[in-house]
Amino acid sequence: MYGVRGHPFPQLLLLTGAVTEAPADRDVRRQRARGTAVLGAFWFQEPPQLHRSPRRELVLGGWGRARARPASCSHGCVPAPRLPRQCQPRLPALPAVGHSTDGTGMLGRIGFAWLMGSRLDCDAKKWRLFADVLNDAAMFLEIVAPAFPSCFTLIVCVSSLAKCIVGVAGGATRAALTMHQARRDNMADVSAKDGSQETLVNLAGLLVSLLLLPLVSERPRLSLAAFFLFTALHLYANYRAVRAVIMETFNETRLYLVLKHFIQWGEVLTPPSANRMEPLWTGCLPALSLSLGVALHSLVSSAFELQQVSEGHQQPYLLRWDQCRGKIQVTLGQEASAGVILRAATHGLLLVALLDDVPLTEELETLRGQIRAAPEGDSWTIVKETYQILDKLYPKFLKELQAVGWETEHHLLEVDEWRAAWPLREKKTFSQQQRARTALDCQCSTIRDLKHKTPRGKLPLPS
Repeated sequence: MYGVRGHPFPQLLLLTGAVTEAPADRDVRRQRARGTAVLGAFWFQEPPQLHRSPRRELVLGGWGRARARPASCSHGCVPAPRLPRQCQPRLPALPAVGHSTDGTGMLGRIGFAWLMGSRLDCDAKKWRLFADVLNDAAMFLEIVAPAFPSCFTLIVCVSSLAKCIVGVAGGATRAALTMHQARRDNMADVSAKDGSQETLVNLAGLLVSLLLLPLVSERPRLSLAAFFLFTALHLYANYRAVRAVIMETFNETRLYLVLKHFIQWGEVLTPPSANRMEPLWTGCLPALSLSLGVALHSLVSSAFELQQVSEGHQQPYLLRWDQCRGKIQVTLGQEASAGVILRAATHGLLLVALLDDVPLTEELETLRGQIRAAPEGDSWTIVKETYQILDKLYPKFLKELQAVGWETEHHLLEVDEWRAAWPLREKKTFSQQQRARTALDCQCSTIRDLKHKTPRGKLPLPS
C-alpha cells in the first residue's frame, strides 16, 4: 500500500482527501516552498539536461558569483585614482586628461569590436577569462598612476583603453554564455536572474569593504596587499567558473580535440571530457591555420587550379592546402549549410591532425607518410586522397558525435561571409563509364574502317 511519498501522484491524494498529510511532512513542504521562493528571485528556470547535473550547476553558479565578490572588495578597499599633487594646481589640464581618456576608450572599443568581434562567439570562455584578467590589470594601473606624475595621463589612458576592451569582451561573452544557459529559450529570465545574483554578491562585497576600509585607509601597503589578495581570489574563482561551463557546440578547438582522439583511439570524446581538455589561454593548432569561407580568388588564381581543386568530389566546398604559408583555406558554396561547414572544418582539421606525432590507423599512417614525403607543390594529390578517406570516416564520426550528445546542427566555428558558385562535375558510375568507353571504341573502329576503304587523298562523301 502506497503512502503519500510512495504514491505516484501524492498531490492528487491530498486534494481528494484520500490521505491526510502528517504535520511533519507539512512543515517540510512549507520549508521547501519558502526556499524555492527565495531561490526563484535569483535562479532561472531550467529543464534537466544531459551533462548538466544539479551539482554541476550549483558549482557553476557558486564560482560565478564568488568571482564577483573579490572584485567588489577590491573596488571598495582601494581608493579611487587621484591626480598627483604636482598636477593638482593645473586645473586647465583636468579636462584635457578626461577627454584623452574618454577618446582613447572610445577608439579602443570600436577597434576591438572591429578586429575581434567575430571571434568572441567562437571562444566565449577564453575571452571571458581574458576580460576579467584585463579588468584587474586596469585597476592596478589606476592604483599606481599617481606614483608616476610624468606618465599619469598615459597610464590613465591605457587603463581606460583596457576597461573599454573589458566592456566589449565581457558584455559579448556574457550574452553568449547567457544564450547557452537559456535551455528553455528564456534568455530574458536568465539574464535578469544573473543580474540579481551579481547585485546580491556586489552588495555582500560592499559590506565587507565597509568593514575593511577603516583598517586599510591609512595603510597603503596593507591596502595594496588586500588588493592583490582579492585579485588572486577573483581570478581563481573566475577560472573555476569558466572551467565548469560545458558547451555541446563545436568551436575549432573542441572539434580538433574530438577528431584527434577519434582518429587515434577510434572513439569520440564526450562534451564534459572535451571541455575539460580545452585550453583557455592558448590555442592547440600550432602547425596549420584553418580559414573557412574565404573568397574564391584567394583560393585559386586560374581555371586550371579551379579544375584541380574541384576534381574528384561532389562536396559544396573547395579546400586548398598551402604548404608554403602553412594555411588551409576553404571556400564554401552558396548552398553550404551548417552540416557542410562542420564537414569542411573536419576535413581541414584532419590534415592538421595528420601532421602531429600520434599513433594512427594503417590507412591514415600511409597518408601521413605521403604527406611528409611529398614535395611542396604536390598538395593537390594529398587533398584528393583526404576527400576519399573522409567519405569513409565522416559518417561514422558524425553518428558517434550525435550519440554522445554533441550538437551537429549548429556550430561556433569562425566563418567568413564569402560564398562562391562553380560547376560541379557529375560523378559517373561504373556502368556509365563502361558504356562511354564502348561508344568510344566503336567510333574509333568506324574511323579505322573508313581510313582503309577511302582512296588516298579523298574524303568520304557525307550521307
